[in-house]
Amino acid sequence: MRDIFYGHSWPGNVRELKNCVERAVIFCDGQTIGVEHLQAQYRRLGEAGFPHELEGARERLDREMIAEALARSQGEKQKAAALLHISRKTLYNRMKKLGMG
Repeated sequence: MRDIFYGHSWPGNVRELKNCVERAVIFCDGQTIGVEHLQAQYRRLGEAGFPHELEGARERLDREMIAEALARSQGEKQKAAALLHISRKTLYNRMKKLGMG
């Protein structure tokens, strides 16, 4: 399941990912979301195998999530970190790794 989320480029950015997860939660009748709870377009991604560009996909997703959190927090890094459920130090480290200042 992780391969599906990391392997998709999420052209709709964080909103597409959020909608995908929300929909899966709605269709899940237990405590764990499975591939069967995803829309068909995402299930096919899992059938394609482990992506070769996993690191690149993760970096794109991290970059998009951080940018969205910074936009929502009006640039306040402490608030952005809280939105991402990470520490401010972790946010700074990820931003540095991604070349985001």
